[in-house]
Amino acid sequence: MKQTLLACMLLLGVTSSIAQQSDKKWQFAVGVGTSVPLSQFKNYYNTGFGGEFEASYNFNEKFSWYAKTGYNIFSGKKNTYVYFGFPFDYTSPKIQYIPILGGPRYTIGNFSVGVAAGVGIYNFKNEGNTVVIINDTSGVSFTYSPEIAYNIGKLKIAASYTSSTVKLDEQFASFVDLKNATFIGLKLFFRF
Repeated sequence: MKQTLLACMLLLGVTSSIAQQSDKKWQFAVGVGTSVPLSQFKNYYNTGFGGEFEASYNFNEKFSWYAKTGYNIFSGKKNTYVYFGFPFDYTSPKIQYIPILGGPRYTIGNFSVGVAAGVGIYNFKNEGNTVVIINDTSGVSFTYSPEIAYNIGKLKIAASYTSSTVKLDEQFASFVDLKNATFIGLKLFFRF
């Protein structure tokens, strides 16, 4: 944990110095946010929390290309399942989710609209279940995430929709027939 914190501080220091030397072509942002599950995903998961790091290259005042990554955690809900004809209570495994996305962004005044696509790395962590039907597992999926944002000085408030395809060969996904992890995110960024 200390190594991760040290690496993040070093990365912020380096990117901050690059941003100051580049005539505002490069811009960086760090933020925190919450993610509200939608459709089938909300049946198995509670609201998630996490943080993001974003880098963007500004071609001009209106067009830019941005890339982002982050870390989100979704805790599982308790549900009753039927397994081999027997009902039992089971808590969905916790998901640790890391997006790696990039795409174009268009800015008009204080508003910006962008759409990013890439991969999502997810880890299912089975915690708190006495009966372990699903082992810990991980996977990589196609992910896209359009967003709209409002910029106030160095702050940015963003709302996004994220959809990540979950592979059906993952044990938990096939067990509950979960095809997509979809959620709406609300984030607050500090830009530098």
